Amino acid sequence: MTRPPSYASGLRIAAIVCGLRRRPMGWALDDIATRLEIHRRTVDRYAATLASGDGIAIGVPPVERCEVGDRPGLRMGVSP
Repeated sequence: MTRPPSYASGLRIAAIVCGLRRRPMGWALDDIATRLEIHRRTVDRYAATLASGDGIAIGVPPVERCEVGDRPGLRMGVSP
């Protein structure tokens, strides 16, 4: 089931992208959930959207899944 995007979702995704720019080694998904005060499943949905590259602006580096320590996370990829 796909959830329709909302203004709040857009702000949270923007906050994740801004946070990733400050964390070149990556940001653990659990830490993202804690920082944004949202459920981990919500972070997983946002991570899937960001990693797919759908709707990402031109010139913004891709987001990729990674390991932060021993925990799953996200980091900014390299622009082609």
